[in-house]
Amino acid sequence: MGERNAGMWAVDTKATAKLVEGDAIKGGTFSAAITAPLAKMPIEPDVVLIYGDPGQILRLVYGTIWLGVDRVKLITNDHGSACRETIAAPYLHNELRLAITDIGERKFEVAYDYEMVAGLP
Repeated sequence: MGERNAGMWAVDTKATAKLVEGDAIKGGTFSAAITAPLAKMPIEPDVVLIYGDPGQILRLVYGTIWLGVDRVKLITNDHGSACRETIAAPYLHNELRLAITDIGERKFEVAYDYEMVAGLP
């Protein structure tokens, strides 16, 4: 694992393989996925992504702590942070997770450089 992007995303195959470590939803768990603005979502979502600046995201953290959660995790290598840390991890562990928006979010989802993302189960 890691051969395909060695030299592009990390120095060698060993370092590149570390980029795909972390939480993942097992293949075949879902038959489809949909995304929509929350107000237009036709079904109850499993995970909600919330984008905001650090001050806005901090309010989510304070609310979570208020409800009795000990800590909120931000774990990232910034490759796949939305997929792994703010979709898979909240779904698998039923907890709020934070991430710095990654290159894919900035390129395809139009996340801004100053934004963070929170995944809320």
